[in-house]
Amino acid sequence: SEPLSEEEQRMDSVLKVYCSHSEPDMSMPWQRNRQYSSTSTGFVIEGRRILTNAHSVEYHRKLTLKKRGSSVKHPARVLAIEEDSDIALITVD
Repeated sequence: SEPLSEEEQRMDSVLKVYCSHSEPDMSMPWQRNRQYSSTSTGFVIEGRRILTNAHSVEYHRKLTLKKRGSSVKHPARVLAIEEDSDIALITVD
């Protein structure tokens, strides 16, 4: 098969991030508020590590990733969140 062009390689490094969130109830910390969902993007930086925005994965309950052109969602987890610069590091399980 023909090698991927530079443009195709760049596009293949961009992933769609699906996240289910549930913020804690600060007045009753043992309970959580209603769950909501969001989608965002992330990009592969090395190996199985993906960089995305912190606000897109904060209070995450379930996190999945999907590659361009694929319908398969892969389970993922958060490695680190840095809220001041709004950056998060996630990985595929």
